[in-house]
Amino acid sequence: SGESAYSSESKFGFEKVPVPCNEKKWMKDLVERDSCRMEKGNAFIFDVPPGKYAVDLSAGSIGAEIQVQLSFEGATKADGSAAVFEFGNKTPPQSAEIIVASPTVRLVADKFADLRWMTLVESSGNPNP
Repeated sequence: SGESAYSSESKFGFEKVPVPCNEKKWMKDLVERDSCRMEKGNAFIFDVPPGKYAVDLSAGSIGAEIQVQLSFEGATKADGSAAVFEFGNKTPPQSAEIIVASPTVRLVADKFADLRWMTLVESSGNPNP
């Protein structure tokens, strides 16, 4: 929900609330049609133990010709590159393995973006219990 503010008790939420949420009723996929609009400078923050995770992320830009980058601050991709994902208006969900180095991770957009959903699953063989 766009009203979910980050706190150390909840361990997840938006840095600045409220975040406007949208429903694109013309989209057939019920999971993909709902989103929260992140503005540049806002972040979705979550606390997880450092380690290796599989991330799946669905987002979109707010215009047909616009590309938006979503970056995980406090994590890298498994190959050591920056954990940055680029989305257009119709980009399908993306997946990657990331290494979380910080107990607090910030998902930040470089411009307005519609954040649809994200999953983060601890990978097997994670050195943290």
